[in-house]
Amino acid sequence: PCIVEYGFALLQIIQVATVEMALEIVMWSRMNWVDPRIDWNPDDYGGVDAVTFQLDEVFLPDITFYEALAMEELAKEYLTVLASPDGRMTWNNPRILRTTCRMTVRNYPFDENVCVITAGSWGFDMSDVDVWPYQGIYSADLSNYEPNGNFELVSAEMIRYVGTYPSGNYSELQTHIKIRSTVSLYFMEIRYDTL
Repeated sequence: PCIVEYGFALLQIIQVATVEMALEIVMWSRMNWVDPRIDWNPDDYGGVDAVTFQLDEVFLPDITFYEALAMEELAKEYLTVLASPDGRMTWNNPRILRTTCRMTVRNYPFDENVCVITAGSWGFDMSDVDVWPYQGIYSADLSNYEPNGNFELVSAEMIRYVGTYPSGNYSELQTHIKIRSTVSLYFMEIRYDTL
């Protein structure tokens, strides 16, 4: 099978819509895989140790988000795949993702919610495309996360799951994004309601 390493950097929570039960984030998807058709000796090509391909020129695993409501690719015209001499392919993709998120407001304004974002192959079972965490890291990259004043990001942990369906076994990565409402959101809503 094609082993795909998938992960993402969570850059910002744009919106948490409790009524619509949706989460909107800015993220940077990252994917690595090996394409056995791409192979060269850098010495034979003047030391060239990387080649950039357009997305339609190479195999791109069909990793998708199962709970996605909408997705906007950012800088689409600049998206490319970087290939190494051994066939290792690297694809980084900035995007805005709006996804479903089951929420409760039972303890408002002190509620915590977990939004699950599942990434996996849409058309291939794990005998063809097998998804694993990017570089073996079971969490979203938060190194460039920009805090949202209304919601605190508690964690963004990843779990690898193998789902069995009538059409086969599918490997999936579920990222559990745990968020907590801030008290400032509560006071802002009270102030808005009194105006």
